[in-house]
Amino acid sequence: MLTLSLSQDRLTPVIQIQKKSFTTKYQKHEPSGFCFFVKRPGKFSQPVLFTKTRGENVSNIFVERLQKEIDRVWSSEVKPIMMTDEDKINFDSATRCWICQNDFVEGDQKVSEHCHYSKKFRGAAHNSCNLLFRKPKHVPVFFHNLSAYDSHLFIKSLGKGEGRINCIPNNEKYISFSKTIINGETKKKFHIRFVDSHKCMMASLDKLVGNLNDFPITSENFPEQSRELLLRKGAGAELGGCQGGHCPPKFCLAPQ
Repeated sequence: MLTLSLSQDRLTPVIQIQKKSFTTKYQKHEPSGFCFFVKRPGKFSQPVLFTKTRGENVSNIFVERLQKEIDRVWSSEVKPIMMTDEDKINFDSATRCWICQNDFVEGDQKVSEHCHYSKKFRGAAHNSCNLLFRKPKHVPVFFHNLSAYDSHLFIKSLGKGEGRINCIPNNEKYISFSKTIINGETKKKFHIRFVDSHKCMMASLDKLVGNLNDFPITSENFPEQSRELLLRKGAGAELGGCQGGHCPPKFCLAPQ
């Protein structure tokens, strides 16, 4: 380690091995809460919301809740197809597989393909295409700016418990990482794959939100008096500490 030895008349560089660090910690970043929801074909789940009130380890609680919610959705039983009269007409008149986009020819077995979560008919398909079009073994979890900073808030908590972690590091950043989850009852395995949406949309959340005119998910799940705070950068992020729709002064939210 290269250090500087301070004397009264000059600064002299010296090389020595330090047994004690001279780094002074004056801040410790800890998450104060989280909110996420699961997007399924045709619907959104109710948001999972948590705000720190005492001495809870928010990172551990986030990982536990995330794994539990994804396991609940992913492990749900395959629902039988529900076809309307219009769906039946579309199936009978279909001449092309909606999955591979190739025409049906004589000898092909045409089957009705549907979403296993919503039960909705999606289109006519080859039987072989339908069998290959299975439920994926991984569930993507999107974070904005995950690889640059946010992953450091919970990566240690993710390593606890059963299941292996695979990651592709890049110095102090993670290009990608995933966690294997094992269902306690069925013992089936699936993977939670964490994805940085900033890699696809290279702008801050503030700028991206500025391009939107409508917020249907936020409007559906949060009361009107809270909505303005949620859509505002700054104190609105600490909405969990608000009482009756009113937040404390902004200086109260600064790091101690």
